[in-house]
Amino acid sequence: MKLRVGFLINFNYLKWLGGTYVIKHLIYCINTFSKNEIEPVLIVKKKLSKEEIKEFKEFKLIKTNLFHNQSLIKKIYNKLLVLFFGKSGTYESFFIKNKINVLSHINVFSNNIILGK
Repeated sequence: MKLRVGFLINFNYLKWLGGTYVIKHLIYCINTFSKNEIEPVLIVKKKLSKEEIKEFKEFKLIKTNLFHNQSLIKKIYNKLLVLFFGKSGTYESFFIKNKINVLSHINVFSNNIILGK
């Protein structure tokens, strides 16, 4: 069985190129050395800019606004669920639906635990 690993890009990749490059290099290594046992997937916002499309063109993408356009109340609610219970039903449903087995390098809490910026 192939292990599907999700990498969440919930930041402006132009403002944090280092994080983008780390994830891209990890995916290159996985694709090169995993003997096809691991399937990396980028989780990105639905509407990508031309630069983002160019940057991520060679990767398998799942496009969703679940992690990008949440209201402040929903962000806080989901973060509290993750903090206190270890998971959020909303996030869990998304990962099950998209057959994501493992998440790597996610930035759920971002720089600011309350606002998520």
